[in-house]
Amino acid sequence: MTEATSSTKRPSTWTWFVVNIFYPLLPFFLEGIIRWITGGFIVHFNTFNGSTLSISLGLLSLFVNQSLLTNERPLSDSAEIESLRATATFFSSFAVLCFAFFAVLVVLQALVESSPSTDIKRIAEAFDAVVFVGWAVPVVAAVMAQRSFKLRTTL
Repeated sequence: MTEATSSTKRPSTWTWFVVNIFYPLLPFFLEGIIRWITGGFIVHFNTFNGSTLSISLGLLSLFVNQSLLTNERPLSDSAEIESLRATATFFSSFAVLCFAFFAVLVVLQALVESSPSTDIKRIAEAFDAVVFVGWAVPVVAAVMAQRSFKLRTTL
């Protein structure tokens, strides 16, 4: 094996999952683990934070969007190219939605901390619930996009 080929890393599907799914979700899981440990190893509604999940999902969506747009694998026909563009647009739109949810959740959490109104707290809990229920959408879509377009990356 020559020196040039031994030092060149081959793109990998496993690396794509780590970079595009695991890394963006890492802050959410780290925060949850820290709250779980400091909360006496009890999982409750406040163990995981909706705003952290929302920003993590936004980053995941941006990473997948960029992976789609920089895909170097040749596509076979115009329908596949249009499908890739539509998928990239979906992830871009979902990222904007996640960042908007992040901003709303941070404002609502600040309002709950400054004046503990039950109405504001219920609204904040409703937004948290939407994020916690909707987390699977970008994750499943990312896995489907990776499989459809055979996305790979290197570290």
